[in-house]
Amino acid sequence: MRSPLWTVAMLGMTCFMAGCGGGGSDATPNPPPNQVSCGFIPKYADGITSGRPINLTAIAEPQPISQCNITTLSSVTVDLCLKDVVLNELTAKLIQPDNTEISVALTPVNTSPSCLTSGTLRTFSVPAASINQTNGSWKFSITDTDNTQNNIGYFVGWSIQLTGNR
Repeated sequence: MRSPLWTVAMLGMTCFMAGCGGGGSDATPNPPPNQVSCGFIPKYADGITSGRPINLTAIAEPQPISQCNITTLSSVTVDLCLKDVVLNELTAKLIQPDNTEISVALTPVNTSPSCLTSGTLRTFSVPAASINQTNGSWKFSITDTDNTQNNIGYFVGWSIQLTGNR
């Protein structure tokens, strides 16, 4: 049998936790019901497991997005899986389905230590206002501006996530 002091302590703790919302967090609110995301998961560049060498320009095979019912884009993020690269020696372009190119500032929003089977995953933001359409075949191009053979990096894979309202 538990002592009355223990029962009072547990009752007090229960009231305290209930007053704090139970210790849960509402830091990540639920998205509005009309908000949707489209895109695809990280894909290998041309299916090459070590990546496509970026000694001049590497262009990923087109990746399709279909049935994306976004009417107003709010955010666009691109994940790049790169191996042995010096970011300030690269220029990158997102190529939309209508072949319009968007320069991507290679300043990562987020970096993860590894992706796919090799490389570092870097997340970049693209201005939503620069996107012309959502459905169709997307491509990504990376060019090494330092063509020396002693610092070849690899474009392992990429993905895009379009978020907005229907």
